[in-house]
Amino acid sequence: MNTIAIHYNSLVNTSNSPEDIHLLLDSAEKHSINQSAWPNKNYLGNCDFSILYGDNALAIKYFVSEDEIRAVYSNINDPVYKDSCVEFFVSLDNENYYNFEFNCNGTCLAQYGPDKANRTFLSPVDIQSIKTNRSVKLVKANQSDLVHWELTVIIPFHVFSNDNIDSLKGELLGMNFYKCGDDLIHPHYLSWNKVNTPAPNFHRPDFFGQGIFK
Repeated sequence: MNTIAIHYNSLVNTSNSPEDIHLLLDSAEKHSINQSAWPNKNYLGNCDFSILYGDNALAIKYFVSEDEIRAVYSNINDPVYKDSCVEFFVSLDNENYYNFEFNCNGTCLAQYGPDKANRTFLSPVDIQSIKTNRSVKLVKANQSDLVHWELTVIIPFHVFSNDNIDSLKGELLGMNFYKCGDDLIHPHYLSWNKVNTPAPNFHRPDFFGQGIFK
């Protein structure tokens, strides 16, 4: 099981801009989303993330390079997993978990529940309070053209609306991070902590890793 230390930074808060917070995450430790029990035929890409927390928010930055990009969905709780997508799943009570899914434009789908078959969408008002910062550029890598995109998301604690969070300091939470793209030319399914299932299925909290909030 993968475990990461998630460090406190007082600048990660809802009053600071995503532009400022994404710079903090550039210097934080990066972790790779590179595990898969399933074939990702002909997919060329990689994804890393960094994560910090503060007094009232959690901040994650994804660093993605891949050979194609797709951003069709633009409405809250659209099926963004069909686009170029990054995801964060976390459980605060070891029984239920939140899934936050973002396409490369920052459009968010967010749900809560105990398993894949029993999910409830989070409130659009809460989801709208998630701040994002994004960038996309074309880069050359090994004589190939890759699209490099970055997405920073700042999730206020109140968005975890089924839990009351005063502080995350000292918490040990189950979580996983994902990269996918169901409707890309080369569909792919990658995770930070490996999910050992016959077919792609991110909704498996039994395969979550752990985050220790320092």
